[in-house]
Amino acid sequence: MPADWHVLERESRTLEVPVPTEEQAETIVRTISPDKPVKSPHFIRRSIHILSDPPLLPRIRITIAALTLRQARVSMDHLLSDLELVVETIAAFSPPSP
Repeated sequence: MPADWHVLERESRTLEVPVPTEEQAETIVRTISPDKPVKSPHFIRRSIHILSDPPLLPRIRITIAALTLRQARVSMDHLLSDLELVVETIAAFSPPSP
């Protein structure tokens, strides 16, 4: 991989997902962060972190950078599928809200 890879990035997409609690945001980030991009992991970079700006809900910011728009789109699609599964699992096993 070239040392100046960051200069070669052509496509970058960012998404912010609101989450009800900081604890749930941390669970989601811990769960999806270890997974590497499915295709072309050497040419796709991603960043996943929590934004916390009270009184706003915590948000998970996901940024995908790739050499092509297709790589960025496919990587974001896979990441959103993982995110959906984690959110559904949290909803299924979380205690009911008061």
